[in-house]
Amino acid sequence: MKHIYELALVLLCIAAAQSTLSAQMVSGRVTLEDGVFYNAEGKQLSDAQALELFGQDIYEESYVGASRQYKTGRTLVRIGIPVTAAGLGLFTAGYIGLLASMDEDSDSDAPGSTICLMSGLMIAAAGSVCLEVGIPFKIIGSNRLSRIERNYNASIAGRPAARPEPYLSLQSGRHGVGLALHF
Repeated sequence: MKHIYELALVLLCIAAAQSTLSAQMVSGRVTLEDGVFYNAEGKQLSDAQALELFGQDIYEESYVGASRQYKTGRTLVRIGIPVTAAGLGLFTAGYIGLLASMDEDSDSDAPGSTICLMSGLMIAAAGSVCLEVGIPFKIIGSNRLSRIERNYNASIAGRPAARPEPYLSLQSGRHGVGLALHF
């Protein structure tokens, strides 16, 4: 019987320690740096901690999607920059080769330069597609994560969720291009 009481006491201490750690983890502001949330002590939040901080609804509906979108955009940009640079380098080398073959008084067609030129053009196009998709993904994901940070920090301060300031943008639509007021 004595062992059961000791076991119950140990389990009670563990439960109290977990609730204390949980309460410490939830309290305090969060900061966002490069798509990653940090707690007030500057430690990176795990997915389980983010779930506990933001709640089930915000975590599933906003945090997971925004985080994936940001990370996908960041990866595409990191891939797109060197691929585009390599493609432009090949294109330039092929172009210089074609110009050199034109200056000479030979009838050679310089097929190596043409292949280099065309492959450089295709590789640069693939890299620019990565950039064209990655940059908007990264920006939109970052804005969504910033909104989560702003709303969470406002909620723990006892203020209503922060609303973004109104802004004017140029948008295209069915009937052409126009100005749109967002508020």
